[in-house]
Amino acid sequence: MKIDITHGVDRVLRHAECYRKIESKEPISEPVAVSTLGVLLALLDEEECRAADWLAECPIDRNLVIEHFPNVVPCKIGENSKNKEIANQFPQRIRFFLDGDEITVGRLEPPMQSAVFFAVQRLHDLLPQQWVFATEHLLYALTLFEDEIGTFLRDRNVTPDTLLEKICRQEGINITEPEILSVTWDDAPEDTLSQDDKSSCNSNLCTKDDQAVVYRILDASANRAMEALRVLEDYVRFGLDDAELTTLTKTMRHELAAALCELPRIERLSARNTTADVGTAIEGTNEYRRISLSDVLAANFSRLQESLRSLEEYGKIIAPPLARTTERLRYESYTLQKVLQHIPSATLQICDVRQRLARASLYVLIDARETEAAFIDRVRAIMQGGTDVIQFRDKYIDDRLRLQRCELLRELTEHSPTLMIVNDRPDIALLCRADGVHVGQEELPLADVRRLVGGEMLIGVSTHSIEQARQAIQDGADYLGAGPVFTSSTKEFEQFPGLDYLKQLMSGFQTSGFRLQESETPEVRSLKPEAIPVFAIGGINLDNVSQVIDAGLRRIAVQSVVTESQAPAATCRQLKELLESTCN
Repeated sequence: MKIDITHGVDRVLRHAECYRKIESKEPISEPVAVSTLGVLLALLDEEECRAADWLAECPIDRNLVIEHFPNVVPCKIGENSKNKEIANQFPQRIRFFLDGDEITVGRLEPPMQSAVFFAVQRLHDLLPQQWVFATEHLLYALTLFEDEIGTFLRDRNVTPDTLLEKICRQEGINITEPEILSVTWDDAPEDTLSQDDKSSCNSNLCTKDDQAVVYRILDASANRAMEALRVLEDYVRFGLDDAELTTLTKTMRHELAAALCELPRIERLSARNTTADVGTAIEGTNEYRRISLSDVLAANFSRLQESLRSLEEYGKIIAPPLARTTERLRYESYTLQKVLQHIPSATLQICDVRQRLARASLYVLIDARETEAAFIDRVRAIMQGGTDVIQFRDKYIDDRLRLQRCELLRELTEHSPTLMIVNDRPDIALLCRADGVHVGQEELPLADVRRLVGGEMLIGVSTHSIEQARQAIQDGADYLGAGPVFTSSTKEFEQFPGLDYLKQLMSGFQTSGFRLQESETPEVRSLKPEAIPVFAIGGINLDNVSQVIDAGLRRIAVQSVVTESQAPAATCRQLKELLESTCN
């Protein structure tokens, strides 16, 4: 998960590191994890921030917080030269892009990580696309979590609802209009059990035979849920190398394990009868078939959520506290699933690469450059400009250098929104774990490339005529390159289909869905009706891109206009602004 934060939040998080709970006044000799209490105190210390103003309205100040937590001795780093030296050595913590620094959240305490995580997801559903995480959003995160700080704030009318209303009013949003994803503890529906029924075990509520049935169901559902959580945890830990998500999934698994202690172990084991389970002999159609990581995750999210629901319903009979916990975990799993759909993996993306491709408008080709340093600098600049796709294309280098550059490009684009494509070479694409491969009319046929790279990798095809476009679509291309539109300084062509080809091609598309369909043009009539992006290519620059837009395309592939620019990032931004302005 990556978020943009304000300088105020950056200061608060760094300041919050200077607090810790101690029983003595010994000097701090090492960094400490950021806690929810540390964040609250740091927010109150931050002058002229919106969060501090809102807290003052309640009224809540630093003295009240310290008075409420008498066993906490706030000790600030920086009060002497030694501690100041330690503070300066602290690594940065939360990913931060305002000035190009990158910060991780690994030093946040798990409650604080969870609070920020769920606040970002909730706010993402409500606020404009280009929102920045500010101090008021950090305060909102504190109110979401069920710890002593969250309770302290909510008891003083600093609640998620009141803060969300203020945040939305500040952004000019009517909070009653957007659909808010119910994912946090406060939003879980209240159950109808009375307080007297909240005992740890209510086994006397059903007959002995019924108890055996319920325990058997609970045992099977518990095993399925724990197994599914382990599968998900393994992916975010070893597949994404994401500390935050690993902490979240592990916490969910531990919370479920603790909740299952409500069930007497002897009762669970006595009710277990795997050999007599009629379901073990029933095999689903795709039970032993998974074609991608996406399939594995989808199957295990379903397994987890269904099992939690079963634990919740049957748990109400035997152990109501278990029912409440599994209900909350089920809501958390919905959010986790949503988050994973928007995080790129180092291998196969949970957020389908085809979905990311469908949103792409700017596609940049780059060669090996003179040196590795020059290559890195140019790629970073292109990415900073908001490029959606980068293709490595260089006809004049040996294979070893080609693989080296492609692996470097993969490293630079990994865990970023930018897709990485290799030109002509499916073998290189496989070796460097690219998102896709692009082939021309003289390279391997698309069907053979698909056999090599599998179903997950993108395959793009260069086309110069309606007939070639039709064939590429019928063969299963994920996107088309259409051109050349203008003369190019990087590649020679015998013919130039030009703007007429773009207009003819786009006449077979619905303007709202970019979907090929039958039209009045004979050459286009037989095009297969599939959704597929088309990138105009060949000699496109800032001076003539408007002609491409007028022809009906809002996607372009370029090279020299960006790679040879004195300000490649700015050039990318200009091109994207021109392309995306046509959609508004």
